[in-house]
Parts: sequence; C-alpha cells; structure tokens
Amino acid sequence: MIKGCRWGLRVVALTTTTSTASSHKMDTEMAVSMSNFLQDQAARAPEQFQEYYFIMEDLYERKLWKQLTDKLIQFFETPETIPLRLDLYTNFVSAFRSNINQLKVVYIALKAFESCSNEEAFRNLTQLIEGIDEEKFKDAYVYALVAIGRIKLVFNDLEAARDILIKADKIIERIDYVENIIHASYYSVSADYYKAKADYAQYYRHCLLYLSCVDLEQLSGMEKEERAVDLSVAAILGDIYNFGELLLHPVFKVLMGTQHEWLHDLVVAMNVGDLAKYERLMAHINKIPLLQSSVSLLGQKVRLMALIELVFQLPPNQRTLTFHTIAKATRIPSHEVELLIMRALSVGLITGLIDQVAQIVNISSVQSRILNHSQVASMETRLRDWNQNIHSLNNIVEASGKGVFV
Repeated sequence: MIKGCRWGLRVVALTTTTSTASSHKMDTEMAVSMSNFLQDQAARAPEQFQEYYFIMEDLYERKLWKQLTDKLIQFFETPETIPLRLDLYTNFVSAFRSNINQLKVVYIALKAFESCSNEEAFRNLTQLIEGIDEEKFKDAYVYALVAIGRIKLVFNDLEAARDILIKADKIIERIDYVENIIHASYYSVSADYYKAKADYAQYYRHCLLYLSCVDLEQLSGMEKEERAVDLSVAAILGDIYNFGELLLHPVFKVLMGTQHEWLHDLVVAMNVGDLAKYERLMAHINKIPLLQSSVSLLGQKVRLMALIELVFQLPPNQRTLTFHTIAKATRIPSHEVELLIMRALSVGLITGLIDQVAQIVNISSVQSRILNHSQVASMETRLRDWNQNIHSLNNIVEASGKGVFV
C-alpha cells in the first residue's frame, strides 16, 4: 500500500516535471520566435526606431510586462511609426496580450489600426472585442465598443452608433473609476453622433465635455479650429442662450487670427445682444451655408439676447419695462414686443408678468448666466451702489432713532 502510494506520488511528480519541462520548452521556443521577429523588424525599420525593438526584445525575454507596455505605448504614440505598428501588434503584442493591462491593449490596438481602411479596422476591432471579457474588463470592453461606434458613424449607420452609445453609457455607469481616455472617447463619438443628427444643443454639451477630458496641447491646430467652429455654430443655432462656457474656453480663442475670426466676433456679439455689431458681421454669414439658411432664427435669437442683457443691466427694483423701451433696445416694431417677451418667458430666460393694456412687463428674474469680464465689472458697480445705499439707510435709521434705540 505504501509502495503504491509512493509509486503514485512518483508518477505524479514525473508528470508534473514533464509538463513543466514542456511548458518551459514552449516558452523558450516562443521567446526565440519573438526574438527573431523583433530582430527582423529592427533590420527593416528606420535607424531611429531600431533601438525600440532591441529594448522590447529584452523586456519580453525578462517578462517585464509593465515596462514593456510603457515602451510599446511610447513607440505607438510616435507619429512616424504608423507604417510599422500593425505588424508589431499582430505578430508581437497579440501573443502576450493576456499578460498586460487590457485597456492599454485596446489603446495600442487602436493606434495600430490607424493604418487600416475603415472596413479592415472594423473587422479587427470586432475580433479584438470578442476576446475581451466584458464583466472582468469593463473599461477595455467599453473603450473598444466606442471605437466600433465611431466606425459606424463613418459608415453613416446612425442607428447602430446610437445603440452602441447607449450600451456604452450603461457600462460606464457600472465602472467604479473611469479613465479619462474612456470619457474622452465616449464624448467625442457622442458629439459626432449629435453633429450628424444636427442636434446642436446636445453636440455643444458633449463636445465641451470631450474637450474637458483631453489636453488641448495634444490636439492638432486643425482639430482645435474645427471644434471651435462647430461649437460656435452649435451655440448660435441651438437652444442655448448663454455662451459663457464657450467664451471662456481656450479652444474658442483659436479662432482669433484665422479666417473664422468673424465667427468668434459674431458669438461674442450675440452673447450680449449687440445688434449693431451683429448687423455688421452679417456680411460674412454666407461663408457658412448652415448659418445663411437660418438668418431669421439668428435675428430672433440676438434680439432675445438683447432683451436679457437689457434686463440684466437694471437693478432688481427697476425691472418694469415699457414695450417702447424694449422695442428700442431690440430694434423691432412695438407690435412685435409682446411676442418677443412671450418667447423669452417660454424658454425660461425670464420670469414676470405682462400688462398688455398698460404696455409694460414686470420682470422678476433673469436666467442665471456665466458672466464675461465686462458683465462682472457691471455687477461689481451695482454691488458697490447697493452697499452705499445700505450705508445711507443705516445712517438715516441711526439719525431718526436717537433717543429711542439703546
């Protein structure tokens, strides 16, 4: 019995030793294969990139996965390596992808697929996402999923792109900590989806969220200018009546000194309801057909902004306005004033009561706004006046109450 046990143990030991030896042999063969591949790629690569391959070979043989991943990302982020990436990903990275961070695998893969056609990239991404455990690696899965959604937009399959974005949003909600690159990718594709749907307000919101997730210095000058133009058009045409967030964003300043500087000035003019400046800038409106076809909408919007600015400049106790005052400030006939006020009330820009008989409107509040520097200065002046009035009232009370107040 004891001998049997010993023989059994001996058999198990032999089997284990054989298995370990076999595994070691396979690892050695794979290492040799990878070493040959990397050396061959190094020989083909431009001289300035050959060192990368030698370092990667060393890190792979020593199984230093974290350092190898960092070196791969450094290589793949170098613009000149685009023609070299796909072979390296397909024949090298894919062989040990289970040993490294899965989100970084997807990031590297997306960099590799930049040299592919849209159709080929879609096939590669589909294959990639099939190998990712959704529950175990939610971040990597959703990052790849959103990349597929982007290609669906390129294919003009808006319904499929929408479904992917809805699914991605639900997955993101279940992730405890979401990396910036995931949020940036999601908001970028969402913004492009809403742009394709001509939903200006949603594009405006998602594009600003996208820009908040990225380092503007990493974006090309062309992309920054395109985003600034699209945001400006969306602000003008969408149900947006406060451009403060855009005006204060660094990307908006990119338009200065370019062929689109007039658009920058138009947004600034509309934000404060500057009708004189708006009318001068209308000479450029034909440069963007989308704006040219919406001239009447722009006219109504700038007059609403002029009304808001008129009310905003008044002290809270002096916000009873005549129709004549409003007509003069907004440059419309008196008989159109009531419709303008009703429009402002309906979209929540102001609250108040209209007295049609007396031809006045009593405004109780104005929609909260992100203020520019001149508006802040105006508010400071009003606060100083208010403070002075409080002091004056205090002096009057003290003078009147002598002998009464103890």
